[in-house]
Parts: sequence; C-alpha cells; structure tokens
Amino acid sequence: MTLTQTAEAGFDRLREGHVDMIVADLDLPGSGAMAVADYAAYRHPAAKVVFVTASSFFSDGLVFSMSPNACAFLPSKTPPEDLATIVSHHGDRVAKH
Repeated sequence: MTLTQTAEAGFDRLREGHVDMIVADLDLPGSGAMAVADYAAYRHPAAKVVFVTASSFFSDGLVFSMSPNACAFLPSKTPPEDLATIVSHHGDRVAKH
C-alpha cells in the first residue's frame, strides 16, 4: 500500500508500476481525485477506485458515470475497517482477472 497526498504524487505512483486499487478523496482541493482516477483508467484500466467524500454532491451516483473504474462511493466517515473490507473485496476481484 502506498499513501499519496497530492494528485502529482498519485500520478507518479501510477507511472511506477501496477496498481489494483485506489482510494480517492473527492474532498481534496481541485479535481485531483478525479484526475488521478482518470489517469488510472488510462494507465491501469483494470484498477478500481473507491471514492470517499463528506459532500452530498455525488449522492446521485454521478461519480460512476464520470469514472469508468469507480467501484464504490462512500462517506468519508466510513469506519476504517469497513473501508478496508470494501477495498479487499474489490481488490480480490481485480487480482483474479
């Protein structure tokens, strides 16, 4: 697992090698989370993205039409163990393909 805190660091990580899963915070300034997800869809098309946010802006599911690799959309207050379970579930599915 690698933690990046900026879009540029996320792009760098995606250039370094294989990625199965990304957890992206839509509340970060700018469009960093969506830009990283978009780049991941190009660079690692099988990678899945779990988006988290405190906002209700995407509550209608719009994020799934904006990001072809989105697999989950969760409130940022989701307990870490629940987030880990979702990442593990989708990560296992990616690894099998």
